[in-house]
Amino acid sequence: MKYIFRVMGIFFLLLFILGCQVIPQVESGNKGVTGKEVVSRPTYPANSWVAKYGRLKVSGNKIVDKNGNPVQLRGMSLFWSNNGWGGDKFWNFSVVSNLLYTWNANIIRAAMGVENAGGYLEAPVTNKNKVKTIVDAATKLGIYVIIDWHAHDIHTSEAVNFFSEMAQLYKDYDNVIFEIYNEPDYESWSQVKQYALQVIQAIRNAGANQIIVVGTPTWSQDVDIAANDPITGYQNIAYTLHFYAGTHKQWLRDKAVTAMNKGLALFVTEWGTCDASGNGGLDLTESQTWINFMDQYKLSWCNWSLNDKAETASALVPGASTTGPWPDSQLTESGKFVKQKILVNGVPSSSSSSSSSSSVSSSSSSISSSSSSSSVTYTDITLPFSYDGAGTKYWKTAGTISYINSWNLDSLVINGVELKNQWVSGSSLPAKQNGYYYITYKGSYPWSHVEIAGSQASSSSSSVSSSSSVSSSSSSVSSSSSSVSSSSSSSISSSSSSVSSSSSSSSSNGQYVEKTAPFSFDGAGTYYWKMANIPNYINSWNLDSLVINGVELKNVWVSSANLPAKQNGYYYITYKGSYPWSHFEAK
Repeated sequence: MKYIFRVMGIFFLLLFILGCQVIPQVESGNKGVTGKEVVSRPTYPANSWVAKYGRLKVSGNKIVDKNGNPVQLRGMSLFWSNNGWGGDKFWNFSVVSNLLYTWNANIIRAAMGVENAGGYLEAPVTNKNKVKTIVDAATKLGIYVIIDWHAHDIHTSEAVNFFSEMAQLYKDYDNVIFEIYNEPDYESWSQVKQYALQVIQAIRNAGANQIIVVGTPTWSQDVDIAANDPITGYQNIAYTLHFYAGTHKQWLRDKAVTAMNKGLALFVTEWGTCDASGNGGLDLTESQTWINFMDQYKLSWCNWSLNDKAETASALVPGASTTGPWPDSQLTESGKFVKQKILVNGVPSSSSSSSSSSSVSSSSSSISSSSSSSSVTYTDITLPFSYDGAGTKYWKTAGTISYINSWNLDSLVINGVELKNQWVSGSSLPAKQNGYYYITYKGSYPWSHVEIAGSQASSSSSSVSSSSSVSSSSSSVSSSSSSVSSSSSSSISSSSSSVSSSSSSSSSNGQYVEKTAPFSFDGAGTYYWKMANIPNYINSWNLDSLVINGVELKNVWVSSANLPAKQNGYYYITYKGSYPWSHFEAK
């Protein structure tokens, strides 16, 4: 009898083990048995920075990639996230995207304000949501992101709770870095260390082993003092070094060298081109000395800050685009300087270019009477026009160009002039040839990009000479991309006319297609949708317009509670985007 019970016990034990192995994994955004949000392991774009470097580690006094090679990241810090401070309008996907594609940034710092009005202590949910927006953007784009507890005082219990949640959410994210204390001001290193040990333990207990950057006393300058009594018992710990070039000179570099010689890995999560007030005299000479120093020791850095506040440290002038890209006219002197230093990153190396790419013949770099010979066919494009991808393309337009912009290209030749990777106004373009701009595009990456803003020429000026005719296989940009099929849509009844006329300005009888949340869309064109319910929020980026029941809500995250009132039981949505990466989501 005992033998039978033993056999049965073993049998049920095997059933239990097998059953545990087939329990399905919780998908991204679902709730686990604990009720906490669970995020699955992300994937990163091929040939992105994170795909290249992988999860970073601390090895000795260096930060290294997945292969153990020292790396240096360069990027921008966002301004305080505090509600009402003005900097949070730049906390969106488009900003991160344009920093990557037009500045070559490979890291972004999400400086979540903790103290003062509108900060995390006062408004935890909205500030956390802003952080999540930036982490999501950086992840989709394949760059690194710092979750920064942007505080000057110690708030241990609040920090433990916050980082426990962030660590649980992002423990499988190779691109996430935790900065647990921005700038201790008057706290001693023993106080900072005691605080840091509790927060580090919370992060590691959640299963997150990414790099943790620990602030140091005196606004993160006393790295040498921290080196005398470093944190032990944990791996992947780095230490914060901050400087402002107008205030901090060779003496602070000496302190940094002392700390590194004692084995500390340093991370310059914030630095400025002016004095420590953020609004003193610009000192680009000393800034360059610091740049040289950081290059010498491979110190990763984020510049303060991507904001349009009227102060010296801001990269943008007041009123600059809240999404980018930013022509030089929208950059401060500091912004122009820092952009050039970030551009040094280049783009992540690619093992191979697209197999469909064709090489440009030597004759394609200049436009002459033979520029449109039978060996090269230039395809007519409709303005405005944009393109992303690897390969060599030949286009022409007789239209009026207001500007061109491009990034991550190997070449962009327009009527014989090389104009790659810059913003150029239409008035600065070379003269037309035979009534056309002839454009040769060459890119090696999926994120190589060109955009051409402008309008079409009249039909009388758009004739094509036989020597530059478009081959029958060339495809034109279809104007139907911005139309909505009436067969699957329902029109708004006359009783819903309280929706602002601006919401259907591009159509006298706009048809609204019914959609159900969760819903998302990417692409160029004008679309009309209606939704009976938006349970949580909307978000959008790189849009020209997003009007919901008469209210313009483009390129911002808005909770459902803050949406305008329904009209006849619906949210009527008019979407206008000019790019393949224009985006809207309702969840």
